[in-house]
Amino acid sequence: MTAISTLAEEQPARGSFFPPQRNRVIVPESIETIHTPRLILRPLALSDAEDIFEHRRLQEVADWLILKVPHKDVQETRDSIAAKVFTTPDASGATGRIFSFAIMLADDATEKVIGALGVNALSPAPSIGYCTHPGSWGQGIGSEAVKGLVDAWWRLPRVEVAVEGKEKLFAGCSTANVASLKVLFKNGFQVYEETKIMGEDVALFELETPKGE
Repeated sequence: MTAISTLAEEQPARGSFFPPQRNRVIVPESIETIHTPRLILRPLALSDAEDIFEHRRLQEVADWLILKVPHKDVQETRDSIAAKVFTTPDASGATGRIFSFAIMLADDATEKVIGALGVNALSPAPSIGYCTHPGSWGQGIGSEAVKGLVDAWWRLPRVEVAVEGKEKLFAGCSTANVASLKVLFKNGFQVYEETKIMGEDVALFELETPKGE
């Protein structure tokens, strides 16, 4: 399954569809690997491009993305990974950080990367995106990976800011992508608006900071 985030690497106006939110999170210089019952989510690296290209070159994957165009070569995939680096500062003022992960099966000794996910940008508000190999669809991989990502995001250190309202995390998904809609709903995201992006009906989601955070 593939979630369409309006902050995906091919979206030219990054984050412009989400409401602005003052940044509170401090992204570590080195992010930790996330372990879930079936998955290992380790920091995404340029060396993952070849594995990721195997599914980003497929039209059936591109059909769920904004521009519907598969990657033409590994270099394009490598460039999309490089674009995950935040160009806007986190709450500490640091730039050049990243919060994106390669998805691997915990019981796969070959450590094959079957997808990637992460927080795609900090401005105007943090939003998530994910994409997995079709061979993993229908197995709950997306739901488990997103849960691991979201839990890790809420555990990051933060600064106190003088603003009203809870901190939120955002996502966007084609209304036709039923599987990815279910992933987001299962992880507590709620639709706050439906709109058209490049002619496609898209649901915009938000997730509030959990109680106690």
